[in-house]
Amino acid sequence: MNGTAQTEMNNEEFEPAAEASGFDFEAFIESGAESENSERLSREEAIAEALVFAAGEPVKIESIAIATNLDKKEAYKVMEKLQERYEKRKGGIILRRLDKSFQFSTRPELRENLRSFFEKPGSTGLSRAAMETLSVICYNQPVTRAGIEYVRGVNSDGVLVRLIEKGLVEECGRSDAPGRPILYGTTVKFLQAMGIEKLSQLPQVTRIVINEEAPSEKFGADGAGQPDENTNEAEP
Repeated sequence: MNGTAQTEMNNEEFEPAAEASGFDFEAFIESGAESENSERLSREEAIAEALVFAAGEPVKIESIAIATNLDKKEAYKVMEKLQERYEKRKGGIILRRLDKSFQFSTRPELRENLRSFFEKPGSTGLSRAAMETLSVICYNQPVTRAGIEYVRGVNSDGVLVRLIEKGLVEECGRSDAPGRPILYGTTVKFLQAMGIEKLSQLPQVTRIVINEEAPSEKFGADGAGQPDENTNEAEP
């Protein structure tokens, strides 16, 4: 007797007993099928998942919309469903939203378990000067160099360059102030480092009103002058 015939016989023997006990055999089979189907991704979800996985870096919603042939509103809904699926799994991988982009990431709770595998020996964090500058930028962006120095009280050329090199800060346009100075803002990498989706999730602080049109005389017209008191600190 082959396996199929044996299975059919077992089902035929089981059904009368199930009916006698009040067990709904057909409903049980259907519920199993529904559960299996509920775990399946839609084609759009599968495409979006594959795109974000293959990219290995934050993927903008515009790119996801093009790949899935959806408008941005529908693409966001697809990504929200994917986020829910990964969250329900409680596995080691999550799907993070970074402003208008998405990226796969390890679950934050597992950071300490993975630290020793990825941290470079002797690596250091940001210097105090870099932290100060980054704080001014993230809470006042877009902001000019003169605006940064107005708050810090020292020249910030060097530390600003290092933050840009690290990918935490970028140029994001020009101000309408005289001379049209460059404006600076934080990047998606900054959101990654902070573990947040958008800037509104940063802790609330009291902001200083920056007068960018009249930078302090001690920096000169172009903001140059007094050196950064933390210039000799370790680079960020």
